[in-house]
Amino acid sequence: MRSIGKGAEAGKMFCGLMNLPQPPIRFSPYAVAVDGTWQKRGYTSLNGVVTVTTIDTGKVIDVDILSKYCACKNLPFHEKDCKRNYVGSSGAMEIQGASKIFQRSLSLHNVRYITYLGDGDCKAFDAVKKKNIYGNEYQIEKLECIGHVMKRMGTRLRRLRKPIERANLVRR
Repeated sequence: MRSIGKGAEAGKMFCGLMNLPQPPIRFSPYAVAVDGTWQKRGYTSLNGVVTVTTIDTGKVIDVDILSKYCACKNLPFHEKDCKRNYVGSSGAMEIQGASKIFQRSLSLHNVRYITYLGDGDCKAFDAVKKKNIYGNEYQIEKLECIGHVMKRMGTRLRRLRKPIERANLVRR
């Protein structure tokens, strides 16, 4: 019902009118898309964000904001007012953010993210899978984003084509 813009109450009413069984109260296993972004490109950014959205509706379920920036260095109120919540490399921000989001999924939303749609960077997925957050009963499955697969495939095909084109130019 959420995919057509109606809530739980509308779903109950619809099922009652159509003599259908009532919809489930909670949909526990979710298929989600996980992606991270940074304030600036490369591995030198001070701020990063990791988002988890449902594949079905595209709505944002959870967000984790990571910051290495500290504006209050060497001040007495550093500890209680500081916005810094991450220490490490900028490239590992997505890994830590995805792990934190998956770990709090049960306590925060009472759901399990069992299908992981990623952008081809396996580091965050590998970290989540290694932690075995939901136990052996629920294994997290990885899906690849077709847009990222096409981009990587195109890059590799263009790279293969260059030496062939150069060889043809030399022969002429």
